[in-house]
Amino acid sequence: MLNALTIDIEDYFQVHAFSDVIRYEEWENFECRVERNTNRLLDILDECKSNFLSNFPNSLPQTSVLSPRTSQLATFFVLGWIAERYPNLIRRIKDQGHEIACHGYAHKVIYNQTKEEFREDIRKSKAILEDITGDEVIGYRAPSYSITNKSQWAFGVLVEEGFKYDSSIFPIHHDFYGLPTAPRFPFIISLNGNSNFEFSMLNIELNTAAPQHGSTTALEINSVLITHNLKQQHRNTASQQHVFSSNA
Repeated sequence: MLNALTIDIEDYFQVHAFSDVIRYEEWENFECRVERNTNRLLDILDECKSNFLSNFPNSLPQTSVLSPRTSQLATFFVLGWIAERYPNLIRRIKDQGHEIACHGYAHKVIYNQTKEEFREDIRKSKAILEDITGDEVIGYRAPSYSITNKSQWAFGVLVEEGFKYDSSIFPIHHDFYGLPTAPRFPFIISLNGNSNFEFSMLNIELNTAAPQHGSTTALEINSVLITHNLKQQHRNTASQQHVFSSNA
């Protein structure tokens, strides 16, 4: 993953919360808002980048995780169903320098699919995105973060289908997703001798602290997630490795 800012490209009627009332076969009956909304978001990001470059014409200090070249860029996890219908939108995302990654095709949670259904879904979406952009798609995020203890087998399929990193794990307790024992920060997944990177969702830890005399600040940020990056020097600093079996 190239950027700390990540965006899932899907429409309002495709979210898992509506899956009991809106069937996949009915999607075509709903007005799509994703093109208009994403174009607006791209305009905002482009404007932010222009303002940033105007205010910081030189590189930021070496200690910063940001740089003028990357600070306003994002990784877009795109649903294949959307890309198929709005290829020009995907090209615009790429042309503005953002990374295109895969969000599956039909937004089905993984643990409700068989291994081969999952493989077909991500293979179809990956092929659509690569055909549109002309670039290899190496990143994946599961619909509704649905890589859980019930679907760890998905890591093996992702490796077999050529993905280099995943961003599907939410290290929390939740009613339909989450792997609460997972690290909060990027870590390596070791799968039968093959290594992949896992990027948990951006998170910060807030420690409540008593305000100092004369201060109105009651919260102190204790830790933040570093910029996601697959460069070798960041691989070398990965402090945790989790081992999964492709048969899990």
